[in-house]
Amino acid sequence: MLDSERLQDWSQELEMFWDNQVGPKFKRLEARERGLKYVKGVLSETKRKNGWQVAETEGELTPDGM
Repeated sequence: MLDSERLQDWSQELEMFWDNQVGPKFKRLEARERGLKYVKGVLSETKRKNGWQVAETEGELTPDGM
Protein backbone atom coordinates (compact mmCIF):
# COMPACT_ATOMS: atom_id res chain seq x y z
CA MET A 1 0.00 0.00 0.00
CA LEU A 2 1.23 3.47 -0.81
CA ASP A 3 1.71 5.92 2.01
CA SER A 4 -0.12 9.23 1.76
CA GLU A 5 2.99 11.25 0.83
CA ARG A 6 3.88 8.97 -2.09
CA LEU A 7 0.26 8.94 -3.20
CA GLN A 8 0.16 12.75 -3.15
CA ASP A 9 3.39 12.90 -5.21
CA TRP A 10 1.97 10.39 -7.70
CA SER A 11 -1.26 12.36 -8.00
CA GLN A 12 0.62 15.61 -8.64
CA GLU A 13 2.79 13.96 -11.28
CA LEU A 14 -0.26 12.52 -13.02
CA GLU A 15 -1.85 15.97 -13.11
CA MET A 16 1.35 17.56 -14.47
CA PHE A 17 1.59 14.87 -17.16
CA TRP A 18 -2.08 15.35 -18.01
CA ASP A 19 -1.76 19.15 -18.19
CA ASN A 20 1.35 19.06 -20.38
CA GLN A 21 0.94 15.99 -22.58
CA VAL A 22 -2.65 14.78 -22.76
CA GLY A 23 -4.81 17.76 -21.84
CA PRO A 24 -3.85 19.90 -24.83
CA LYS A 25 -5.32 17.22 -27.13
CA PHE A 26 -8.79 18.14 -25.82
CA LYS A 27 -10.25 21.36 -27.20
CA ARG A 28 -12.89 21.78 -24.51
CA LEU A 29 -12.03 22.27 -20.85
CA GLU A 30 -14.95 20.09 -19.73
CA ALA A 31 -13.72 17.15 -21.80
CA ARG A 32 -10.17 17.62 -20.50
CA GLU A 33 -11.35 17.60 -16.88
CA ARG A 34 -13.66 14.61 -17.44
CA GLY A 35 -10.82 12.68 -19.07
CA LEU A 36 -8.58 13.22 -16.06
CA LYS A 37 -11.38 12.14 -13.72
CA TYR A 38 -11.83 8.98 -15.78
CA VAL A 39 -8.14 8.10 -15.60
CA LYS A 40 -8.06 8.74 -11.86
CA GLY A 41 -11.15 6.57 -11.43
CA VAL A 42 -9.65 3.71 -13.41
CA LEU A 43 -6.42 3.93 -11.43
CA SER A 44 -8.26 4.13 -8.10
CA GLU A 45 -8.57 1.29 -5.62
CA THR A 46 -12.20 0.71 -6.58
CA LYS A 47 -12.63 -3.03 -7.01
CA ARG A 48 -15.00 -2.98 -9.98
CA LYS A 49 -14.08 -0.69 -12.83
CA ASN A 50 -17.27 -0.11 -14.75
CA GLY A 51 -18.82 3.24 -15.65
CA TRP A 52 -21.00 3.47 -12.56
CA GLN A 53 -18.21 2.74 -10.10
CA VAL A 54 -15.71 5.02 -11.83
CA ALA A 55 -18.28 7.83 -11.93
CA GLU A 56 -19.16 7.33 -8.26
CA THR A 57 -15.49 7.30 -7.26
CA GLU A 58 -15.00 10.65 -9.00
CA GLY A 59 -18.13 12.29 -7.61
CA GLU A 60 -20.28 12.14 -10.74
CA LEU A 61 -24.04 11.62 -10.41
CA THR A 62 -24.33 9.39 -13.49
CA PRO A 63 -21.89 7.40 -15.60
CA ASP A 64 -22.95 9.19 -18.78
CA GLY A 65 -19.63 10.99 -19.26
CA MET A 66 -17.48 8.09 -18.19
